[in-house]
Amino acid sequence: MSKFRFGIKTRLGVGFGFMLVLMLALTWISIVQVNSLNANLTQINDINSVKQRYAINYRGSVHDRAIAIRDVILLSAPQRQDSVALIAKLADDYTRSETAMTQMIGGPAGATQEEHRILNDIADIQARTNPLVTQIIALQDAGDSRGAMTKLMEVRPLFDAWLGAINQFIDYHEAVNHTIGDEVSSAASNFQTLALISLMIALGLAVSAATLVNRSITKPLETLSGAMRGMADGEYDTVVPHTKRRDEIGDMAATVEVFRQNGLKVAEMTALEAGRITEALDAKGQIDAVSKAQAVIEFRPDGTIVKANENFCHALGWVTSTMRSSAVTTACSSTHPMRRASTIASSGKSWPRAKTRSPNSTACIGTAAPSPSRPPIIRSWMRTAM
Repeated sequence: MSKFRFGIKTRLGVGFGFMLVLMLALTWISIVQVNSLNANLTQINDINSVKQRYAINYRGSVHDRAIAIRDVILLSAPQRQDSVALIAKLADDYTRSETAMTQMIGGPAGATQEEHRILNDIADIQARTNPLVTQIIALQDAGDSRGAMTKLMEVRPLFDAWLGAINQFIDYHEAVNHTIGDEVSSAASNFQTLALISLMIALGLAVSAATLVNRSITKPLETLSGAMRGMADGEYDTVVPHTKRRDEIGDMAATVEVFRQNGLKVAEMTALEAGRITEALDAKGQIDAVSKAQAVIEFRPDGTIVKANENFCHALGWVTSTMRSSAVTTACSSTHPMRRASTIASSGKSWPRAKTRSPNSTACIGTAAPSPSRPPIIRSWMRTAM
């Protein structure tokens, strides 16, 4: 069963996923808050304020009609007709506002129970007041000023109650708007606080993420890079760090460890090869030294001379300009431990002897029985003093 690998990709995914969740949560809360603010402002501007405006129209109509009905009794006939006409116009204005209010309450905006109660009170007072106004006008037109005055005294408290109910409706919506305004202000303040808290959380997460990346990614990469630089300089005994980690850095460290092991093997092979080259060079030097210190001749098994070095020729007093002998035999004197040599060419021309031979040089030339299967043979003897 494989172990869970919390690698760099997983860490970054978790970090960015958390940031994404935070952003989504903040966005959702913001949308909810904005929708709430929009609903409250709509309630204030498009519903409550409109109802208040209709109620204010009510109040203006009722107030002006209360004044006009008094003028109907106090003024003369010509002026009284203007007051009656004004009362009719004000009643029409009230009806239009009342119709709009009814439509609004019956629509999506609706109305609260308190609104319905106040509007019912307004409608009830209106139903009792309007007939009295009509009776006052009729009595005054009939010349019954006393009867008209009596009805006027009856209608006066109704107008006061009517205006009071309308003012109650207006004050109700004023209080509702004030409450909604406080909610809007509180929501705006809370949203500001939420935004600042979210910003602080985001900054904290950013700092934490930077610290985590620095400790778990940047620093390990720096130490791993230092180990690689050491290996580049030939320091293969460097300990590769982070090889136990189960993430991408651990994989890199394991790969670097493989390079280090291979580098150690190459270094060992290089050292061995250098030793072999040194030994070969020493052997070659020794051979060259021997060639310069000894008299050396090389010939084939059939006796044909291949080459002879200068020491050999000098020892025998030969000149190396002509070497055409095909076979050589030797006769060594028995009177000297090294045997004085005499050379006889078995065929062809022999090496010409020098006119004077060095009295301090002796040599012996080895011979080999002719055999085609044997390789060329080298025999050499040190030059010695007589």
